[in-house]
Amino acid sequence: ADLEKIYPACDLTILGHEEGFPLSGLESAACGTNLALPDSGGGAELGQLLGINERYSAGDADSLALLINESVRSLSPSNGRRIASIVRSRFSTAAFQQRILQLTAPKST
Repeated sequence: ADLEKIYPACDLTILGHEEGFPLSGLESAACGTNLALPDSGGGAELGQLLGINERYSAGDADSLALLINESVRSLSPSNGRRIASIVRSRFSTAAFQQRILQLTAPKST
């Protein structure tokens, strides 16, 4: 499937609370799709990295429904573009290469 076409066609990507660090969330955010994230697990970690503060209570369907309703009412393409820009700068191949070089560089004594 061509995810670069599928994610932008969605209003919202909902991530579960039992997933580790969610690559699907990164992919979706990189395409400018808004995210509904849990308050625990990898989704919460992703929210911290991307500056997304609105989260649903893990395991609470009413909390998720409320977040979905609020998110759909306030969909903002500019917010999606802002988050996509963060993802592309922090999680690009170049960013990973730079981080690996920093971690493996000889330590000066």
